[in-house]
Amino acid sequence: MVVVVFSLLSTCANSSAAIRSVSAKSGRERLPDLVRSWAKMTIRYSQQLTSIGLATCGKGGTRLAARLGMHTSRQTLLRRIMALPDPPLGSILYLGIDDFAFRRGCQFGTILVNLESHRVVDLGYDHGRN
Repeated sequence: MVVVVFSLLSTCANSSAAIRSVSAKSGRERLPDLVRSWAKMTIRYSQQLTSIGLATCGKGGTRLAARLGMHTSRQTLLRRIMALPDPPLGSILYLGIDDFAFRRGCQFGTILVNLESHRVVDLGYDHGRN
């Protein structure tokens, strides 16, 4: 996908004093409503991939995007989902706590779960028991 954008150079009414912005001097102009700085895709394209990823995930999302003419990989869709901010937690009435071992006798962890929404609140990691 190639986007071609034309911009006009502003000049002053006084023909001897041309006013140029810093971006116009370099020949590039930032378009924050269209593309973020250093982005490889437009904001709208990124939002569409995020929506497809949330609806279908992985390989199914890749096939749907291909049918819509948007060529992408399943890793891109998963990256878009992982980049979303976490929803705010609020207050927790019922909290479940469990200790478990990553490796028997060596590495342990603690998981905190909101029992109302069945979501993980926190995952603690401990190198060993005292």
